[in-house]
Amino acid sequence: MKANIIKTPKQRITPTIAERLAERQGGGMTEPERKAFAAERRTDLPVWIRAPANGQEHYSGLTRSKLYELSWAGLIRTSNPRAPGAVKGCRLFDLGSILDYLEQNVVPPKAAAPAQPEGE
Repeated sequence: MKANIIKTPKQRITPTIAERLAERQGGGMTEPERKAFAAERRTDLPVWIRAPANGQEHYSGLTRSKLYELSWAGLIRTSNPRAPGAVKGCRLFDLGSILDYLEQNVVPPKAAAPAQPEGE
């Protein structure tokens, strides 16, 4: 006969992504916290992605033409693995460099202007 064992949930040492998002909405994150958040967010993402045939890429929201534009400008990493002697290959884009590019170009929100009374 089994004894009744009460299982307690494991305590997390680091906060979950949802907890970090809640903290972020309440106030800004420091640079080390932001990097740790970004590293945790990327744990289940692929390293290399293909450009979409049409529409936007799933993880970054960028279109095929924008991905190629960024790669030609040298702003993101790409790879074109091919068999020896092959003419065609499959261009792959480094998702980490795409997400880093997007993070670097974030525009902070403008402070709300004080409301002016109507009639002035």
